[in-house]
Amino acid sequence: MGHPYPASPFASPAAPPSAVAVATILLVLAIDIALIRYCLSDLDRRAIVVGGNKTFWAAAIVLGGPLGQMAYMLYGRGEF
Repeated sequence: MGHPYPASPFASPAAPPSAVAVATILLVLAIDIALIRYCLSDLDRRAIVVGGNKTFWAAAIVLGGPLGQMAYMLYGRGEF
């Protein structure tokens, strides 16, 4: 005897991601890592940053994602 409920469309196994999707994700990750490295090296070279706390800016760069990196580049460096 069959199951009393029809099969859910969400119950099927997921298809593997396409090559384009994998390449896009890897490209975004590579850009993010390069931006983190640039921001951290810039932070290390500067004697003074806005707020005077390099630890805060390092955490914002690494943990804040692209928004933290943009905040550092636009505001944390103190250049306008």
